[in-house]
Amino acid sequence: IEELINKLDRAIVLDKGRELMKVIKESHAAYTSYTKNVVDLALSSNDSEATKTLFGENYKTQAAYLTALKNMVNYQEQRMDEGSAQQDAVYRSAFVLMASLGVAALFVGTFFAYWVTRSVTQPIQKAVDIARTVAEGDLTSRIEVASNDETGQLLRALQAMNDSLVKIVSDVRNGTHAIATASAQISSGNADLSSRTEQPAISLEETASSMEELTSTVKQNSYNARQANQLAVSASDVAAKGG
Repeated sequence: IEELINKLDRAIVLDKGRELMKVIKESHAAYTSYTKNVVDLALSSNDSEATKTLFGENYKTQAAYLTALKNMVNYQEQRMDEGSAQQDAVYRSAFVLMASLGVAALFVGTFFAYWVTRSVTQPIQKAVDIARTVAEGDLTSRIEVASNDETGQLLRALQAMNDSLVKIVSDVRNGTHAIATASAQISSGNADLSSRTEQPAISLEETASSMEELTSTVKQNSYNARQANQLAVSASDVAAKGG
């Protein structure tokens, strides 16, 4: 019993427990002195004195000692009940806290998932719209890049492609304009050349017409000359005959 009391004495730390422990030690000492006195009287064969001491005034030390032990037991049971209640309260608080944190984490996670998804899908959709616009032949899209991630690199690539296409189209347009200008100049030169060659052609046509008239006149003159020659021959024959 003394070993257990000493062990209990080392385990008690609270003030209320220390007070109860002090009462236990004091009542235990009084009860031990009382029982030792009774045993000593009984061993000395002084039965009447032993009996008188056993049921005398010190008999109350037993009740005081047992009461002190009972008070300690009740106090420890009360402490265990309070500890259990505190544990239940802590458990409920922890459960509510964990549930709240879980809901908050779910909300925050959902928000961040939506934000991340939107931050990815919006630039991609913008890139798709720009690519579709370029495919339709519209190179006036303004591409603004505000990030360095994969979508930002994609938009930069689209921007570079769009700029290259604008440069190519501009070069082609300038070349086409130069070709059109040269073609217009060639057309103007051809028109001028045609205008210049038209007058000689008219002159040649008039000359050809005159040559045809001259040829016809020459033919007629040749015919007339033959007729005159025949007439002259006939006249010569007539003159010969007349001579």
